[in-house]
Amino acid sequence: MSLVLLLPFPRVRNDHLRMTSADFDSKPLERGAKLLREISAYRNAKAFQFMKKQEETKQVERVELAANAAEYKGLQAKAKDLK
Repeated sequence: MSLVLLLPFPRVRNDHLRMTSADFDSKPLERGAKLLREISAYRNAKAFQFMKKQEETKQVERVELAANAAEYKGLQAKAKDLK
């Protein structure tokens, strides 16, 4: 075995009083989490609005296509009657 594995690990000292668990202030973390949730909701809402607009456009195009097809069939029938 290696000698390095047998030596104990040195303990890390925490001289920073702000970083102890007893003095941990969770308010900034909570505010950050709330902000991230709001940003995520905004992005989701924006994406949903975009998809909704796309679907509306597709539906309008389908209606226009159906109207054009009906008009074309009417013109074909009229042309057939003229022959």
